[in-house]
Amino acid sequence: MVPVPRSSVPIPCPVLAPVLVYNAELIGFCSADSESLKTLRNLTVRCGGSLTIPCFYDEKYKSNRKYWCKGQDWINCKIVAYTNTSGRTSLTDHPTQNMFTVELKRLQDSDSGYYWCAVEITGTGSDDGDYVYLMVSSDKTSLCGNEWSGRGQNQCPVFLQC
Repeated sequence: MVPVPRSSVPIPCPVLAPVLVYNAELIGFCSADSESLKTLRNLTVRCGGSLTIPCFYDEKYKSNRKYWCKGQDWINCKIVAYTNTSGRTSLTDHPTQNMFTVELKRLQDSDSGYYWCAVEITGTGSDDGDYVYLMVSSDKTSLCGNEWSGRGQNQCPVFLQC
């Protein structure tokens, strides 16, 4: 089955996955519902900030090639980086922990959008992945603006200063 993004509306979540954040503010994140591959759901960071996103995978994917791609729809997802690449976007596999991390540096407004943690599955014609929505904001007012109003949020989300 091809994963399809659900709503990007943040939902309360009792268990939060770890995220490393550098020079950024982070709000509204929640672990995903995928069975074989899991990541965070909604992230908001400041323009110019950096962060590291964990992507947890099932044991069966330990030796598969991992990648990070951008696009709202899985079918149109454009690959940004593969495992063991470096630069503004880098991926590092941690097979003993069944996870890989995606490090994003010097984020810009144009980096906002849907992204996918994904694994190649050779021979099936269908890879596996789970999405996260990333919003890069240049000011605090946009973090508390329209994207939060009218969606069951009575106030601006809590900000974590890092």
